[in-house]
Amino acid sequence: MLTATLLCAGLALVDDALGLQTGTGAAEDGLLISLLTLTLFIPAVAVTSRRLHDTGRSGWTQLLILIPVIGWFTLLVWLAEDSARAGNKWGEDPKAPLRSHAAFTPNG
Repeated sequence: MLTATLLCAGLALVDDALGLQTGTGAAEDGLLISLLTLTLFIPAVAVTSRRLHDTGRSGWTQLLILIPVIGWFTLLVWLAEDSARAGNKWGEDPKAPLRSHAAFTPNG
């Protein structure tokens, strides 16, 4: 997230310096920022889908983001949930190896 923010800030300066703004308003993005947004969109959808699979939900449920407020809150809660302890139809628990080692305490 920090990297994307820094890239946007840098590209905004380059867009402004080169005159690549797509409009005249202050909220108009430049060409380079628009390309960055498109480049980061697909990986963001893939990561969100993987996270929803970890909780036992379909990746299609991320379309709830299109429902203002209620959809945003529901999706946020689901993404913050812990992974399903047992495997689901998308695979095994990704934290299973970590959970089995969590009980191990080295002799000190």
